[in-house]
Amino acid sequence: MGDPMKKVSGVTLGVVANIIWGTSFMASKVTLSHWGPFTSSFLRFLLATIGFTLVFPILGQKITLPKNKMAWILIFLVAATGFGFLYPLQLAGMKLIATSLSASIMLTSPLFVIILWALIAREKLAFEKLFTIFLGGIGGIILLKPETSGLEQASLIGILLTLGAAVSLALSIVITRKLKDVIEAKSLTFWSMAVGTLMFLPFSINEAAVDSSSFWISIFATGSLEGFLALAYLSFICSILAFVLWNVAIHQSGPEQLASSMHIKTPVAVVLGIYLKGEPMTWNLIIGTLLVSLAIYLGQLPAYKSWMEKIRLSLSKYVSKKLNINNGRVL
Repeated sequence: MGDPMKKVSGVTLGVVANIIWGTSFMASKVTLSHWGPFTSSFLRFLLATIGFTLVFPILGQKITLPKNKMAWILIFLVAATGFGFLYPLQLAGMKLIATSLSASIMLTSPLFVIILWALIAREKLAFEKLFTIFLGGIGGIILLKPETSGLEQASLIGILLTLGAAVSLALSIVITRKLKDVIEAKSLTFWSMAVGTLMFLPFSINEAAVDSSSFWISIFATGSLEGFLALAYLSFICSILAFVLWNVAIHQSGPEQLASSMHIKTPVAVVLGIYLKGEPMTWNLIIGTLLVSLAIYLGQLPAYKSWMEKIRLSLSKYVSKKLNINNGRVL
């Protein structure tokens, strides 16, 4: 039997993965009320790694070993950028700034993806890609305007930590693309997650300020039912399910095509705040969500590239005409 995910477009899988990740902001905030950034990350991905080990054989899926030393090096880099740096940086930043501001800063990831991929592939940044990211970014700014109006009061350290997480996420996406022909998506997710979990452990023990023998006792002592339920959701839904979808999406479509889908996490996080926390629905929310959705929709349209090329040529002709008129006046 073939893999059913191969019948679904990479962009669609990427959108679904980002919707799931949009729900993770609220759950992560819950875990941070019980454990520190490193410990929260360690527990989340330890459970996810165990879950992968148990679930894959039941589903008839095999986890393959990397073929060579270079594959292991690339997996280590994915583990470092997609787990080891990304989540502690984001969670540490989330403790110092508002969740909405954290989501807004993470919107910069698609821009870093496009820039990094263009540098590696030595491609010129296309006009339509820049416009898609610009449109989605404007939507995110409008969407979070009430929460980010006090940006000058926010902790600079928290902002820089979250920005570092955004860059780390972009790097992991680009490296994952380089592994396309080296190891299949599910195995890449498992091994990078397992290595990333091991990276968290020593920092988690240090963060708990206890010796290694008391580490697990301290986890249960500071946890609660709410905290462990949030941890289970982050582990099995936001990690196992979403990461498999995302890695398959990258293999099928590439990071440059998926960059726009990363915007959707922010509106999902805000909409959940409305329904679960009773936050008011504002015009900023409506307009921002529409702009982000439009950016994602346009990025998937086959005719989008040709439309943007016509706009670019029209703008170029208009500017050239104006310059010629001005030069004629000077002469």
